[in-house]
Amino acid sequence: MPVTITAVLAKLNMPIVDQAIILAEYGNLDPDIWQDELELIAMALNTQQPPMGPAPQCDPWRQMWLEMYVNNRPVKDAILEVEKSMNPDLQLAIQGAISAMAQKLGTNYQRLKIGSRFTASRAKRLGNPLMNPPDPKFQEQLEDILTPVKGVSAGTRLANAESFLLTWLDDNGKFIRTPEAELYYLWHDKHRLFELDTEVWHAWLHELTGVNPASTGFAVLSNACKTAAILNSEIKQVVRLAYYDTNTKVLWVSRFDGKVYCLDGDTITERDNGDGPVIFDDLHIWEPYQPNFIDMTDAMEIVAEIPNWEKRKHSWAYKVWTQSLFFNELCPTKPIMVLLGERGSGKSMALRLLLRLLFGQWSQVSGVPNKPDDFSVTASHYHLYAMDNLDTLEPWLQDKLARISTGAMDEYRKLYTSKDMGILKYRCWIAVTARTPDILRRDDLADRLLLLPLNRVPDDDRKRESLFLQEIDELRSAWWGDLLTSLNSVVKQLQEGDLPATSTLRMADWEALGRLMSEQADKIDLWEEIVVDLKLAQTNFLADGEVVIEAIDAWLNTFTYPATLTSNVGRWVTARDLYTEAQTLLFNGNKPDSDWPRSVKAFSRRLLNIKSILESRYGMKIQESRTRALEYWFDHK
Repeated sequence: MPVTITAVLAKLNMPIVDQAIILAEYGNLDPDIWQDELELIAMALNTQQPPMGPAPQCDPWRQMWLEMYVNNRPVKDAILEVEKSMNPDLQLAIQGAISAMAQKLGTNYQRLKIGSRFTASRAKRLGNPLMNPPDPKFQEQLEDILTPVKGVSAGTRLANAESFLLTWLDDNGKFIRTPEAELYYLWHDKHRLFELDTEVWHAWLHELTGVNPASTGFAVLSNACKTAAILNSEIKQVVRLAYYDTNTKVLWVSRFDGKVYCLDGDTITERDNGDGPVIFDDLHIWEPYQPNFIDMTDAMEIVAEIPNWEKRKHSWAYKVWTQSLFFNELCPTKPIMVLLGERGSGKSMALRLLLRLLFGQWSQVSGVPNKPDDFSVTASHYHLYAMDNLDTLEPWLQDKLARISTGAMDEYRKLYTSKDMGILKYRCWIAVTARTPDILRRDDLADRLLLLPLNRVPDDDRKRESLFLQEIDELRSAWWGDLLTSLNSVVKQLQEGDLPATSTLRMADWEALGRLMSEQADKIDLWEEIVVDLKLAQTNFLADGEVVIEAIDAWLNTFTYPATLTSNVGRWVTARDLYTEAQTLLFNGNKPDSDWPRSVKAFSRRLLNIKSILESRYGMKIQESRTRALEYWFDHK
């Protein structure tokens, strides 16, 4: 049974440490029931409605249910009240499990299905529609329309109900269709956006109409909404967290409660979601913030100095990367932030505190996904995807990370259809922690990494994680005030001049933005140092895991002709001779490793891929021989 519980938690991509803590406390419970009831609580968090049906059997879900129904607490308050009685480690682990399940349900692959029907268990977790209907009078009138009447067919009643519902939705909001053909509904009263076909949308539609999602009538109403969205909707881009309008040079930032901030370089004004050029789709677990513009206390600087950086200058690189999250449109290529360090260096905590400041206490660091589809769907929904312990080699993950860092799109065939295609558009930024991230040692990934090493935190300086996060929560308002003020200054700088046109880094757009931020903050000299360090770190990182460089290093440190003491340094050599001699030296005549090139042609391609490294390390030169074959020269070892 504990193995099954472990499998449940592993599917949520939770950090291994949190899995062990939950397993120790609840490993003796029925895993199927425990998982089903976790889904109930997680969906209640998403919809802010207590779940339907009888009380859960397993703790801590039963306790949370009782807080909702017996003590009449709101969903979030009920969950937090039960967590207060737990030890700090279990409290964080349970909160992580609820958050992970809520995110999974919110980004579930089920949303890609067309025409899927509700099961009884799915309907059960969609919440109690009688708690707080948006329009009680509308619900009563709809019920009258659907009540059987002699002489009125069921088809006529459903048609009348469709018309009545669509009229209400048109009067109280509007349907939205994105350029990628995703369908949404914007509810004007709360300025809240719902993605159609998700469980959160169905829960709200359930609450609005009072019609059970498992019934035929609900399927008719839901499909009518989809048809209306396809045929009669406003085309508008839907984004998360922030949007920089390159035409007006204005930055828009969501507050996660139907309000957004408009930053025009001079002022920061509060607007309604939907008033700007885009509409924000906030994950329902994100907690609204109230920025403190009066007492900001250099909060961003305080947070950037918290991680135990190997080099203090990395705190500015971290701060630049954090601000870059808000300028997606200026960074088509996004650097992957990699926090490197041994166990106890606080690298996971550095990511956790950033997520907590941005999105609130329900946003958690994820484990590494097991399947490509899970990764794709999650990445297409997130603005910041933070993964813990990226040390496992998953070949498919290399390709996914490369595509996401360049803002690519993926197509998929919608389930239960034969022709309809969907598009997953990636706007997310990625941050990871790792000790030995061999998976990232690929030439098209290494030069897109922001490598930030951390030192181990001294035992005397360690603070209990729950107390540390509590202090971060208290700093959140000041941090957001400081952040928005700083972002507005960057907007002003962007309005006054264009970004630099060139860069020494492959991720030139981000480096140019970082340079502008550094100029605005009077830290341009520090930025120049960071760029030099970063380029060297990328080169060394790729070289440390490259078997071809290891072979060339061995070849350069060997005399090919011992009798005459002729060194390989300063000798023109063809790719074929270099391939044969280096392979013999490195593997001593044994079968080469799997990552060694299988042919001279493949070897030559690898040399070209790492040309810049070989030039800087060994002074490599290339010339064309009389036979037009390439020859290589290494100036030093």
